[in-house]
Amino acid sequence: MKEKKTIELAASSIANAIGIVLFNTVPLWRHLTQGVVLEDFIRILWAANLSFLVQIAGNLSLIFYRPPRFAAIVQILATSAGLLSLIVFYLVFPLDFSQVGITWLNLALKVVLIAGMAGAVIGLIVQTVQLAAKCRG
Repeated sequence: MKEKKTIELAASSIANAIGIVLFNTVPLWRHLTQGVVLEDFIRILWAANLSFLVQIAGNLSLIFYRPPRFAAIVQILATSAGLLSLIVFYLVFPLDFSQVGITWLNLALKVVLIAGMAGAVIGLIVQTVQLAAKCRG
């Protein structure tokens, strides 16, 4: 795993902070989405916020403290939080594109979410093996 530079970590933290603001304001402008964003959107916010906050905390901590084992643990925590967020989004699926005539997009997005979950699980396996190797060596 390539070590991220301090500027990349800071930029990622800023991007995640913007993500928190955007996700949490969706319910305010939901009425402008022609019914695509459902009222259930608020049910996914806790998982999305958790994922964003874990990413921010992890990146900020890595700016100041970056031993390999700690970085590996931060990566595992961030991937786990992201996986949880994907699972919650998939289970709630607070979108309905049939309201604007593109029903196929509902299925396509669910397939993308499943692919993301599979990728996260594979990533967690790889990251855990890498952490185990760092602990031995």
